[in-house]
Amino acid sequence: MTNAIRRISMLLVIFMLATFCLASCAGLPGTGTDDTNNPSTDNTNQDQTKPEDDKEQTPPTPVIYTFELKTTKTNVVRGESVTLTPVLKSADGEETVEDVEYIFVMGAEYATISGNTLTVSNTAPHNTVIQVKARSGASDSSVVTLIVNVDIVVESLVIEAIGSSEVVKNSTVGLIATVDPAVAASLVEWTITEGADIASIRGTTLIIGENAQVGDTIKVKATAGTVESNELVFTVCASQYEQDAAKYFISTSTNSIRLDKKGTSSPVLSAEVYDFNFEKATDVDLQFTIIEGSQYLGISQSGDTCSFEALGHGHAEIEVRVA
Repeated sequence: MTNAIRRISMLLVIFMLATFCLASCAGLPGTGTDDTNNPSTDNTNQDQTKPEDDKEQTPPTPVIYTFELKTTKTNVVRGESVTLTPVLKSADGEETVEDVEYIFVMGAEYATISGNTLTVSNTAPHNTVIQVKARSGASDSSVVTLIVNVDIVVESLVIEAIGSSEVVKNSTVGLIATVDPAVAASLVEWTITEGADIASIRGTTLIIGENAQVGDTIKVKATAGTVESNELVFTVCASQYEQDAAKYFISTSTNSIRLDKKGTSSPVLSAEVYDFNFEKATDVDLQFTIIEGSQYLGISQSGDTCSFEALGHGHAEIEVRVA
């Protein structure tokens, strides 16, 4: 008996007969030349060993870096300041690059930079494009583009979630922003103020990660220009599957089955569900799933039993869980 998941190891055996013939031409009559009696053959170098330094060395895998410039936001208003962050990114993560020079690609007359802070001029026209890159030595970063919006004055910004504030890992939540005036909708930018390590935002969708744990908190805000929204708070709860795993355990008729592709045996796997009072649960359904080796095994479920068909020679695993 286990908890609400039971994994069964399947060893599929196919009776096969194969004949292998190995032949060596060297030294067989009529198939080659015996150099031992050939005076023209020079064997003086046969025992020489290649120096260790001449052996091929496997080159190390190169680490590929990209030089990027990041900013806290891309839609700005007159007089607003944003933070610039130059980073080196690789498969192992990213690190901040110090001592860089910032270079305006476009719009230098409408912004100034002090340290890592860019400030938009109070005279920048509407839809002004400001582009900046960072330079470190002979390397230039990617270009950051800022767009100035001055004709739109945001009066209010309210955000809400589509659905419950209780979420589960590997799930998504839709986000809605209501901004006044409505034409300022393009200025809305979302931010996770707490729980950024277990969630992310793509467009207007909050994505809860696989690593989220029950009890974790995720907080979300939005901004439009200089106006900040209300805050949404989400709590990670146990999924139905996790609740079932804590409520039931499953007993199977066997832990391992051997199948013969010739069909001389047709074993079945049966399972029963019990609660933690050791009483059989009759009001739940089970689901049998191949989680490994589906190319070797076919299954057919009927209620609480599952029959199998060997498709090839190999190993497969079956998971039994509360549906």
